Amino acid sequence: MSDLRVEPYWMPAAEIGSRNPLPDIKTVQYVHSTVTIGEHVTEEQRKYIGFGGVQSILPYQLLDGYQRDLSPRAFKSVVLENETLRAVFLPEHGGRLWSLYHKKEQRELLHVNPVFQPCHFALRDAWFSGGVEWNVGIKGHTPYTCDPMHTEIVRVGDAKVLRMYEFERIRRCMYCIEAYLPDGVETLFVKVRIKNAAGVDTPMYWWSTVAVDEHPDLRVIVPATKALECFYNGSSYWLDLIGVPETSHGDCSYPTNLHRVTDYFYDIPKESPKWMAAITGDGKGLFETSTMRLRGRKIFQWGTSVGGRHWQEFLSHGKGAYVEIQAGLARTQLEHLPMKAGEEWSFVEAFGMISCDPKAVHGSWAQAQQAVSDAIVRTLGENTPDALAADEVFNLASRSQGEIVHLGSGWGALENLRRQQAGEAPLSDVLRFPAESLGAEQADWLSLMQTGAFPDHDIADPPESYMAQAQYLPMLESAALSGNWYALLQLGVTRYALGDAAGAREAWLQSVKNRESGWAQRNLAQLDRLDGNTEEAIRRLARAVALLPDHWRIVHEYGTILNNSGQSARFLREVAAMPETVQSHPRIVFLKAQALCRTGNPQAAEDLLANGFVLPDIREGEISIADLWQEIQREQQAHGTKPKEIPYELDFRMH
Repeated sequence: MSDLRVEPYWMPAAEIGSRNPLPDIKTVQYVHSTVTIGEHVTEEQRKYIGFGGVQSILPYQLLDGYQRDLSPRAFKSVVLENETLRAVFLPEHGGRLWSLYHKKEQRELLHVNPVFQPCHFALRDAWFSGGVEWNVGIKGHTPYTCDPMHTEIVRVGDAKVLRMYEFERIRRCMYCIEAYLPDGVETLFVKVRIKNAAGVDTPMYWWSTVAVDEHPDLRVIVPATKALECFYNGSSYWLDLIGVPETSHGDCSYPTNLHRVTDYFYDIPKESPKWMAAITGDGKGLFETSTMRLRGRKIFQWGTSVGGRHWQEFLSHGKGAYVEIQAGLARTQLEHLPMKAGEEWSFVEAFGMISCDPKAVHGSWAQAQQAVSDAIVRTLGENTPDALAADEVFNLASRSQGEIVHLGSGWGALENLRRQQAGEAPLSDVLRFPAESLGAEQADWLSLMQTGAFPDHDIADPPESYMAQAQYLPMLESAALSGNWYALLQLGVTRYALGDAAGAREAWLQSVKNRESGWAQRNLAQLDRLDGNTEEAIRRLARAVALLPDHWRIVHEYGTILNNSGQSARFLREVAAMPETVQSHPRIVFLKAQALCRTGNPQAAEDLLANGFVLPDIREGEISIADLWQEIQREQQAHGTKPKEIPYELDFRMH
């Protein structure tokens, strides 16, 4: 009989660390950068490319406070199990499907990272590899990938369904993931529901990202003969339509054939069944299929370059390599689709193991496609995604409340309180956002709604959270009339998030005038930077550092702009007087190495990098360390020293 239970899941883990208190002022827009489109991409395929991009992660805060020290940790997990499969979910971290184990075959179907190690892959920075990630709203990984989701066990007769849900604050949508493993069935079914609760039309996005172990004989098979090949060249995405699986870089259906990091978005005919499979040399592996709304399919592979291999090791502390097969609403991940106000979309995905004739799946592309298609049909039988979309248990569960076993964020509860105050309907009649989920992040906004003012804040205290919702502007403007520095700070952030940079500057200038804070000075400096007023940005950042000397993130912004404007000697002088906790942070050590190189001391710069230096939050695609190493070697060569190759542990170049 199918079972659903909560139990601890132990693994070595790094701590997420503190949230970044600095609002994102156009620092993560690289993920939504320009796209260069090749001549073979049709007009229909171009239609939504670039639509719905964002220039800031606000109102979310960046998660960049993690390091790389591991210690044993018990994660809360929810286990869904029947006679054949055991599925493990992590409700504390985006509801990630962490493991899907086939008990009869004694075979893990997913890539299960043996460690929990955040790395800089998401718009909010922290991300971890492994399992199946549920990405909603915006490109760049779900904002909740390292945050908790509301989690319930829903009972329908003898059946149990797992439900996880949240309120996504950029698109202002609710999304709900319901997992069901019927008795006697060898397939896990996941129903996803997304509702636009913004009151206006909005761009929407969904991709289920499935990690599987990489093997030299792993083949990824899709019912397509064309794909949109995509790679990032440092300033723009390149996209063009090509034939598959044979490409100019090799047979892309075998990921280890390829050298460079590349995405292939498969062009599956509109009316064809939607599925993917990752099959090893024995003819066995994981398949994913869905109802027709989930039209996109993709493979991502790290390639065989030094940087690609290094990234694999960095994500798992050297304990596992993987590739990703993915399924999405649009054809590519460079697109968002328009979703009408109040509209709800739903689809069902199925995940399971199939067994095929090895000669067929590793034969011609047509043979492999037919073998996998037949095996999926055999495995599913009558239990297709379409059948489960109409299943009575699934549909009753979607209309029923369950037992809450884990709380998510308090943002849905806060939105319901705002709606109640405004005379609007709640987010949902079924999905509960309990009042007990309200916490420190929501406290300021709860006070604003209830009293019209913020609590008193010391200028040294980091803001707990920010808001990017237009309905709060009248409340913020009213609170700011008192001249309260914090109300003006928050008003500026909300205005900036809503696209009013001039209004943001006005609010922050008034905040500084009424009571100077490092937070407002830093925000003004970032606007100056964007306007090209480097000297004013430096002046304001210097003041912010003086007011908040213990905050390495502000020092990092200050040091970066000094180094980039030829003032490295000034940075070295000033950083030497800063607290040791700031000086020793890896981002500051990197800036010191850069400054040393640029002030005529390349050997000291090299020594800082060559003695076990690690940058925990180096961003996916970032080549700053390699660039600095090459800069150091050029200076060394100019001083008569033979240049050295970049050490493997510093090389994250993916192309």
